[in-house]
Amino acid sequence: TLPFSLRYWMGFMTDDLPGLAFIAMIFFAVFALSSFYSLLLPRFIDLSPNGTDSLARLYGLELMGAVAGLSAVYFFGSIPWIQPILYQGALAILMALLFGGRVVWALSLAALLLYASLFTALDHHSLAYHYNKFHKLKESKILYSVNSPYQKVDIVKSGTGRRYIFLDGKKNYGTTSLRIFNVYLSRSPAKLVMPKNALIIGAGSMESLHHVAQVSEMVDVVEIDKAMPDGSKIYFADVNHIGRYDNWKLTIEDAKSYLNNTDTLYDLIVVDIPAPLTVQTGLLHSVEFYKMAKKRLSPQGVISVSLSGKFGRANKTPRTVAAALARAFEEMVIYTPDIARRSFAIAGRSLPFSMSELIATSTSMGATTTAVFNKKEALEIIDGIAPITFDNLSHPLKRSVRRVGRKYFR
Repeated sequence: TLPFSLRYWMGFMTDDLPGLAFIAMIFFAVFALSSFYSLLLPRFIDLSPNGTDSLARLYGLELMGAVAGLSAVYFFGSIPWIQPILYQGALAILMALLFGGRVVWALSLAALLLYASLFTALDHHSLAYHYNKFHKLKESKILYSVNSPYQKVDIVKSGTGRRYIFLDGKKNYGTTSLRIFNVYLSRSPAKLVMPKNALIIGAGSMESLHHVAQVSEMVDVVEIDKAMPDGSKIYFADVNHIGRYDNWKLTIEDAKSYLNNTDTLYDLIVVDIPAPLTVQTGLLHSVEFYKMAKKRLSPQGVISVSLSGKFGRANKTPRTVAAALARAFEEMVIYTPDIARRSFAIAGRSLPFSMSELIATSTSMGATTTAVFNKKEALEIIDGIAPITFDNLSHPLKRSVRRVGRKYFR
């Protein structure tokens, strides 16, 4: 019944006992399932006619199975049904091997076929139930769902007709504020710089491509997870308008690898990725990553980054991201358009625009007022806070713990 039963269980319990539901889920996933597999090897040794002499052979087979399973998930994980079918297929084979007999083999095969036939309907229904209970999206419908090797990608349509992108259960796109976010993250710096070559790191809804491609000769989009642009091309075509543009190219690759291997110099790099809530996204907000990006900037090229919140002494994440940028770049400006309700940073060796031009551009895009901080002023607010580095990922780890606490133990 996995993963459907866990979604129904969490949704059923979340209104009254979310903390208990979370603990029960963790216990089941970490202890109950792992203990089941830890019993398999001793069981098969007992069943073997060679007894303990078969340990090396059976342990080798177990390791080979693990490698084969991981390889299958890595290479075929973007196919929505492949992972659960692999899990259920492995379970069916194990049941047949443990209990033997033609009847057990036939029942295991029948159960697998039944699961496969019902998978899509149950998957979408349980996901819709989850988003209804946890995110209050009434009458939600799952348009697209992929459990890729990198993240869980869901595109959800609410009863009002609005479409949302959720990455690992966290809303990444869909609200008016997130559309405004894309305007200031990508369109604002693109208007200021008018880049010949631009790079967008992270695909998301691909709306950033729409904003940048209008004023650029060529735009490269780099995304590690093919599932994300595949969904956005279909379900957000009216937002990203990618059919209008032929001056862009999509590369499926890790951003760090791409920056280290490309020879192209960019006038604008837009970092369109989620907040540093995990190690994976934290690495893309690190000093080392920004230094990689700096090497791929033209002499007056700039990088545009969201600070993942409103810049100020009371907000640790924006100060942490800004601290990494300040360490990597000679010049930096932070600005907070009132309409966006969050802060953005533009950094480079030498910024090719003035503060008044930045404010004018922000105003032209809807802001009534825009708070602006130069690097010196920003450093006073950063006040020595440690940036994220490859050797110090404590901030995203702490953010993850706090997020779980707020969600399940309020």
